Amino acid sequence: MLSVISYSFNAIAPILILIIIGYTAKRTGFLNDATVKQMNRFNFRFCFLPLMIKNLYDLKGDFGIPWMLIGIVILSLCVITVAGYFVTKAVTRDKKRIPVLMMSSYRSNFAIIGIALCESLAGAEGLQMCSVFQLPNILFFNILSVSVLSIFSEDSKGFDIKRILRSLITNPIMIGLFIGSVILIARGFIPKDLNGDPVFTIEKDLPWLFTALSYMARTATPLALVILGAQMNFEEIGSYRKELVVGVVFRLIVAPLIGFGIAFAAHATGLITFTPGTVAMMVAAYGTPMAVSSVVMCSEMGAEEKLAGQIVVWSSILSMISLFAICAILRAMGLL
Repeated sequence: MLSVISYSFNAIAPILILIIIGYTAKRTGFLNDATVKQMNRFNFRFCFLPLMIKNLYDLKGDFGIPWMLIGIVILSLCVITVAGYFVTKAVTRDKKRIPVLMMSSYRSNFAIIGIALCESLAGAEGLQMCSVFQLPNILFFNILSVSVLSIFSEDSKGFDIKRILRSLITNPIMIGLFIGSVILIARGFIPKDLNGDPVFTIEKDLPWLFTALSYMARTATPLALVILGAQMNFEEIGSYRKELVVGVVFRLIVAPLIGFGIAFAAHATGLITFTPGTVAMMVAAYGTPMAVSSVVMCSEMGAEEKLAGQIVVWSSILSMISLFAICAILRAMGLL
């Protein structure tokens, strides 16, 4: 039991420490709102793109795309979304709060906390599995989020396909995944020497570029966690109490229960196989807090951004407890 607790603590503690550092730096005046905003933009546009390229570049040649696993995870996220819709309709009729609560049900912080968590839980395998799932994850979250905000927000103008496409093709993570995929495909056409190694690799023949790419990639996740801590703002909960409680409970408890319930059913029927990497990826997809980017999207599309901000803050804080419990349970079951 002690080893299970130690494993879970070692996986969660580094994430929590970096978030606390960011929060402390902001509250003690070392960082201000403008600086944090600029840091966030820089990290998202200049560090996450190299991170996606590097993660895909590091995939081994025999690493297959787990299509069935991806399909099961997307299916479970769809079920979570439907459940979130019915819970939301039962909790509030406010058109500015409905899309926020719906987003809190399915939109996890996979791109920031998820990456750090996958690496902590399963090392290189977890990081690679997280990278492979980034593309369907981004497509699903962005298309669904823009759709939900377009349909249910107070100033709804219906399904906005142009906004969806624009958000996808300008997303640095999507661009990084595209470049990384091109490199992976090109690798298969490069001639090999007598030892079976490619005659040209970026790592060997362009070490200056590979090193710079690696430096930027290593910066992305820790900086993102520090920024997340700096963005936390404990405002008055006010009239959001009911929606806040429901949103946080659904994101941290209900969503993982539904997601892992479907995953265990798929495993029992032989559709998927559990490995530390696949399980770590599912923890990141189902159990991480609401994504920070949700606040920006809600603000731009007429939803209640203050409620979204509060769900992000409290789900981020309380996820350190829920993620610890999830990791401990899965470790005790021998899945991590």
